[in-house]
Amino acid sequence: MLKTVLETIEGVDDALKPFYAEAEGKYVLQVEGIDAHPEVSNLKNAYERTKADKATAAQKLKDMETRLSDLGKDRPDEAKLAEERKRLEDQISEWKTKATDLEGKLTGVTRDRALTDALTASGVTNPTFVKAAQRLLADQVRMDGEHPMVDTGMGPKSLADFVKQWAAGEGKDFVTPSAGGGAKGTEAGSKSGARTMTRDQFDALPVLEKAAASKEGVRLTD
Repeated sequence: MLKTVLETIEGVDDALKPFYAEAEGKYVLQVEGIDAHPEVSNLKNAYERTKADKATAAQKLKDMETRLSDLGKDRPDEAKLAEERKRLEDQISEWKTKATDLEGKLTGVTRDRALTDALTASGVTNPTFVKAAQRLLADQVRMDGEHPMVDTGMGPKSLADFVKQWAAGEGKDFVTPSAGGGAKGTEAGSKSGARTMTRDQFDALPVLEKAAASKEGVRLTD
């Protein structure tokens, strides 16, 4: 299985090296049409749609605040002025609420997109495991401006570094096994092809995914 991001290309087959390009100290697989992939396309569309909605809400809020400010310039009828002011203040309050909600939604979409990219780069590519891992890790992610971070006992870490460490330890059973011998996710003496996960990981799965995992004969560990 080709990984999308490598720390080094040492040991990579010479025939595959031209397909990687160095970026920010790492080697990234150059893939054409990645935006057309269903998972990437859906996330990108959600991000763009939410971003557009937020811009619309911000413009509506700005326009109404301008109208409210202009009301007092010509000194119209006091009763009508009070009525119009009340109406605009109610609308401003409504749009402020919408803008706040959209800001939270945009943050969530940005976080989920970054988390999906970090999981994929760390070898978690099975769609079911990606969703389960997102549910386990999403609440730990915060946005520092445009940069997703995770607060750990050793201080803040970038989301990419945190997920990489998680996939190498606690989340190793979520990593898609490499083709051929030595695949991850199975243990010596376990049933051939059976997946393993901890009880906490299994409990974190949605009902339908639990049923699918049980049907596959997933092996639970302590």
